[in-house]
Amino acid sequence: MIAWSMVHGFAGLAAQGATGTVQETNSSKRDVLMAVLKSLDIK
Repeated sequence: MIAWSMVHGFAGLAAQGATGTVQETNSSKRDVLMAVLKSLDIK
């Protein structure tokens, strides 16, 4: 549930253009991925 919420939330923001520049979006994408992996206890 946590992983879905994070990915869905980020995708919604990115689709609306609310994640900033391309560089900021890519950086945020990496942050979200790392948080999802951590929430699933995947290293």
